Amino acid sequence: MLQPKVNEEQLKSGSFFEIYDSEEFSLADLKISGEVVEDQKLPHLFLDRCVIEKTVFNNSDFSRGEFTDCIFRNCDFSNCDLSQAAIHRVVFINCKLLGTQLIEAYLGNVVIQESRLDFANFNDGSLKVVSFEDNQMTKTELAGLTTKQLKFSRCQLEDSNFWGTKLKGIDLSDCEFEKLSVTQEDLRGATINQSQAVFLANQLLGVRIK
Repeated sequence: MLQPKVNEEQLKSGSFFEIYDSEEFSLADLKISGEVVEDQKLPHLFLDRCVIEKTVFNNSDFSRGEFTDCIFRNCDFSNCDLSQAAIHRVVFINCKLLGTQLIEAYLGNVVIQESRLDFANFNDGSLKVVSFEDNQMTKTELAGLTTKQLKFSRCQLEDSNFWGTKLKGIDLSDCEFEKLSVTQEDLRGATINQSQAVFLANQLLGVRIK
């Protein structure tokens, strides 16, 4: 896992709205905190080597955006459109991505931890070296993914959708769920615990294990 190449001590404080000063809608080498950036329409923006904290981005359109070497802490991306975004060496800590659209997005060397991703949609995306850690992920859409080194640790995955995503080599055993949208073929080669096996046998095979 490659970490964001950003040195917080060397960043200058700034505002997200400085992005409108750039013809390319780009920001770099800034630390931003405590802003409300709702309902913005900035498809194909560029964020590079930024640390952003306690900032609300609700309902904004950042589709096809490029995010590189960034850290987001305590930010709210609820109902944002990040479809077809390219997100590389980025960490999300204690963020809200409720209903966030990441359809056909690329995530590489990304960590999402202690965050809310209920109803978020990653469908048809490419996730390479991505770690979901201690997240709430009820009804999260994770269908049709292309993956490499995808990891889930201690996540709540109730009723999330993995249809068409190959889970071979992925360990779900310390996650919690009683139902997944998944096929037997998708599950082949995944690691699950005994309780999960009971739930899935009932769901997929109609078999009740006492």
